[in-house]
Amino acid sequence: MASVFIPLPWESPFDTKDVSDFETPTHLLFKTICHSYAKFATNYFEDYVLKDDANLMDELVFDREAPISSPFSQLLQSLTIISVNFLTPLANALINWRNSSICRPISSDLIKKKIDAVLKSKSKKQLTDKEASTIIEEKRQLFYDYFFSKTIHFLFEGFINNLPRLSDDFCIQTEDLAFLYIINEANNPLRIHIRETYCKILGFVSKYRITQILRRFKQEFDSKEGLKRFNIGVPLMLGIRYLKIDTKSNESIQSAVTNLLEVVNANFKEWTKKGELREALGNLLAFILAPISQGPIDSSVSYDNWDKAVTNLFNLSQASAKKVKKSWQMVPYLSSLVVATLKTNDVFLQNADTIIDNTFSYLKDVSNRPICLEAIFRIGFNYFSKFNTIHGDKTNKFVTNVINQLYQKKRDIAINKECVDIYLDIVTLVAFYNQEASLKGIITDLVRDTNIQNPESYLIGLLSFYQIDFRRRIPESQRANWIPLSADSFITGLTGESLGKNWRKQVLSQLTSQNIGFGQSPIPEEDYTKFNRAIQPVLIQLDQQVGGLVKHVRGGPQRTELLKEKSYALDFLRVILRVCRRTVPLGIGVFDLSQMIAKYTLHLHDGVADEAFCLLKHYMELRPKLRPVIALSFARFILTVSDLLPILLKNSLKKLQELFQIWIDKIVHPLEKDNEALPCEKIDSIEYDPNEIDGMCLVFLCSPDIAIRKQALDILKMNAVISENLLAESASIKKGTRLMRALLENEETLVGFSYEQRNCIITNYETDFDALLRNQPRPKNYKKSTKRTIERLSTKKDNEKYSRLLGFIGLKASSVCPEAASHCWRNASQRLSSIIGMLDASKETKVTEGSDARLIFWRNYICLGCAIAPEGGPDLGSESSQGPEGGPSLYTANQLLHALLPFLSSEVKSLRVPVEISLQFIQPSIFPSVFREAAASEAIAFADE
Repeated sequence: MASVFIPLPWESPFDTKDVSDFETPTHLLFKTICHSYAKFATNYFEDYVLKDDANLMDELVFDREAPISSPFSQLLQSLTIISVNFLTPLANALINWRNSSICRPISSDLIKKKIDAVLKSKSKKQLTDKEASTIIEEKRQLFYDYFFSKTIHFLFEGFINNLPRLSDDFCIQTEDLAFLYIINEANNPLRIHIRETYCKILGFVSKYRITQILRRFKQEFDSKEGLKRFNIGVPLMLGIRYLKIDTKSNESIQSAVTNLLEVVNANFKEWTKKGELREALGNLLAFILAPISQGPIDSSVSYDNWDKAVTNLFNLSQASAKKVKKSWQMVPYLSSLVVATLKTNDVFLQNADTIIDNTFSYLKDVSNRPICLEAIFRIGFNYFSKFNTIHGDKTNKFVTNVINQLYQKKRDIAINKECVDIYLDIVTLVAFYNQEASLKGIITDLVRDTNIQNPESYLIGLLSFYQIDFRRRIPESQRANWIPLSADSFITGLTGESLGKNWRKQVLSQLTSQNIGFGQSPIPEEDYTKFNRAIQPVLIQLDQQVGGLVKHVRGGPQRTELLKEKSYALDFLRVILRVCRRTVPLGIGVFDLSQMIAKYTLHLHDGVADEAFCLLKHYMELRPKLRPVIALSFARFILTVSDLLPILLKNSLKKLQELFQIWIDKIVHPLEKDNEALPCEKIDSIEYDPNEIDGMCLVFLCSPDIAIRKQALDILKMNAVISENLLAESASIKKGTRLMRALLENEETLVGFSYEQRNCIITNYETDFDALLRNQPRPKNYKKSTKRTIERLSTKKDNEKYSRLLGFIGLKASSVCPEAASHCWRNASQRLSSIIGMLDASKETKVTEGSDARLIFWRNYICLGCAIAPEGGPDLGSESSQGPEGGPSLYTANQLLHALLPFLSSEVKSLRVPVEISLQFIQPSIFPSVFREAAASEAIAFADE
């Protein structure tokens, strides 16, 4: 294919900044995004050329940690938005960009870099300029073909079955590129990847160009040695399998007969001699003919030649199955051809039962199982869609065979991991037409064994029940958009043909959009109860095995290895979390369950973390009685995360914000009824204590991280909205002034106080404290908003001022919100205790990133603690008792003072000064204890005075 260099508008900077030079704002946006796309590819080109081991571009351009948020994925999403209205010009622009990029001269600088890179590599080979240029040219074509094919396929996938007609020039050039990769040997993984992508693009384009593409394939079959060349025959057949034949078009049907079926008929005996070629031909027939059975049929189209060609092929396949040693390899042929006649049904009715019986006999061999299960689904769908009412006895016999042969408990055929998705689809298909048989005969048996002796069976049972129950609750207006579950989205390492899976999901979606199976009786309560009981013991087992693999718990370098070893248990946990959306395993207890799920939101396995948070959002939205439990449990969980893990804290607080926002939205727009509750669930209302959330927020206001402080303030606001609403609804909610209200009512005073530079203990503790607060002078740079001050004080110079602000907030909280202050200190004291356990008053702390953060928390916590720590007595804990991580117990003010006063005599300024600042915030009633403690320990000089 001849290529010409074509200068494109986005490949050089715009000549003018005048917006009027562009036709519309959309035109400007179009060119800007295309410019970003071209620039992104250019930036990666040199990296790819200089790396000898970069066979798969996916590893280079996609972020392994977060592929969806990678820059390339974001560019593809932007192009997808443009393609909705401008697919044709965008496709033409991309093909021109690909051609011009390949024709551009190679720079001498890049050639020199390649020579140096090879010389420094293990081979240490000295390349000439010509050799280096040849290598770069070959890699350049692969590089730009990867980008082009990947982008076009991504854009086409967004249109599903509604791809608009594209320009002939684009289609011809793309077909040329596809055949270039098909007929040339694929000698590395990247070539295979590109060839597969181009073949998928042909499948999309075949909607309008089936005749031209099939004719091109026929020419390749007939040219030179054609399919006698084994290495070309298999790629050709793999390329054909993505094509789509329009059953409502005479031209499409006749072209398929002439250029496909007749070619296969003429060469059938020769092509079925070699095992791999025979398997490729079987896949070709299965993937092209299976969608044909879906129809629709048009009375104006003649199907006689099609049915005749299909019948001939079926007869040839039957005869061949009797001769070949591996007769199971003919199952795709027989099961695809038997359902492919469009006008007559004699072939199916006469042969389907025999094919099914033979297929069941092949299932014992694990290697045969995927194609045999695909065949069972294919024939089952044809039974249900065409003969459920006319030949109900045959359909019932098929259902009975499926239950007996595949799913009964004492079966000889074990369900293996690779086939879980196909088994799931077969159970769902049976449920569409006979829900009772699917539940009683299959699912109940599969989930009965909670010891997980056969884990695959248990997984199928859980996912099937969830899918059946979820599907039957879909409103009629949303059924056309329903997407069936896919097991490989939960289970890692699944193998199998994605095209077959896509067809099965498409069939299930089509049946749902046609309202098939929605007139059946509701699922009985006893089945819900069995399902509920099956989850609880398994969830406990999985929590013991992999529940501790969370990010905020200390662990060794074996974490990654553990994830690999426990991969199947993690897959199980993801499935359990998904099906819990339909039930609450009450045997665990709602608080324990909520805390368990909250813990999983920071799981090392991203799939588990995502499923856990989605489950909490689902409960928050649809289970009103669980909302207080989830809010309190999640808040308690966040308090277990260390202050020295700010990223995890921010992520967790963001999740809590989302949960609260859902709650607020449901207060504004409540559900008419809890339509997702199961009959077997009995959940009592839980009392919500807003003071506990206020206390948590007060703890996180001690963070030196401005983002965490802002999140804490936002949560305080949300909690105030929720608590005010609950107070109006229920008298059982604990009353009292919320912390956020106290901050808002006293923000002028509090902000003014944060700048007061006092460095000694307040001695006049008989003075009216509120009056003392009101009469403090304001600084020149006074700000009215407490929130703005809390967010603004983030520099090192402001740290001391912010610590003072925390002290005054603590004083006000103790005065008007004692319960919130108590909850705060219960958690803050443990965090402070662990810090004190690491400090030594007699030694300078080596300043590192971690120790510097500890010193900031040290100052903030002791300023807040001196203001809110309760007086207490002997019954509240001994001064010598141990706190967490070897630190002292700090529950009462006396215990806190006992721990702080030794630091007043420290020569280390970073330890002594914060204590001097914090002591000014001690409540007046505690002052006598301060001096008694100081005099007893003789820790400070002014104690004798």
